[in-house]
Amino acid sequence: MGLLDKMRGAFDAVTGKAAQVTLEFEPPIRVGEEFRVRVVATSSGAEVKSQGVFVDVVASERVAIKGAAIASAGGNPMGASLGGAGLPAVTAPASMSVVADKSGRPAAALPSGQSAATPADVNVSHVTYQQSFQIASPLVLAPGESRQFEGQIVLPTEMQPSYAGQHAHHEWLIRGRLEAWGNDPDSGFQPLRVIGS
Repeated sequence: MGLLDKMRGAFDAVTGKAAQVTLEFEPPIRVGEEFRVRVVATSSGAEVKSQGVFVDVVASERVAIKGAAIASAGGNPMGASLGGAGLPAVTAPASMSVVADKSGRPAAALPSGQSAATPADVNVSHVTYQQSFQIASPLVLAPGESRQFEGQIVLPTEMQPSYAGQHAHHEWLIRGRLEAWGNDPDSGFQPLRVIGS
C-alpha cells in the first residue's frame, strides 16, 4: 500500500467513507415485538477495523406552531374554547386587555398599554428514546470486502408509537453503523414507523 493509499484511507476514516453501509428492515414495527434488521457493510477500498456493528434507534416528540396560528386562535394554539368541555369560562383579569391581531380577531391577552404583536413561532423537540443495539462483535473488513449482519431488536412496550397531529409529531428514526476510528460509517437515519401493541 502506497503513501497515497494510506492518505486516502485516513481521509475516508475521518469523513466516515471508509465503508458503505446500508440498513434493511420490514415496517411497520410494533412496540414490544421483535423485528429483524440487516446491515450490509462494504469496504470502500482500504481495510476497515470496527469495534462492532450497531443499529441506533431514536425517537423524539416535536411541537411546531406558527405564531400566526397562535394569534388567530386568541392565544390558544389548539383553537379550542377555554370554556368548553364542562370547564367554566375564563375571563382576563382587569389588569389585562384582550387585543385583536391585524385581521381584527382577538389575540392573546396583554397587559394594559402593550400593543399586539404576532407571537413568535413555537418549535420544541424532546428525545423520548435513544438506544444502540449491537448486532455484531468487533471485526475487520478486508479491502473491497462486503459482509452482511443480521439481528433482532425489541422496542419497549411503554414507548409512544409514531403519530402526526396538527401541531405535535412523535417520530422514530433508525440507522445502521460500523463503530470505527474516526467518523463511524453509517447508513444515515431513516424514518421508522412504529405502531402500538
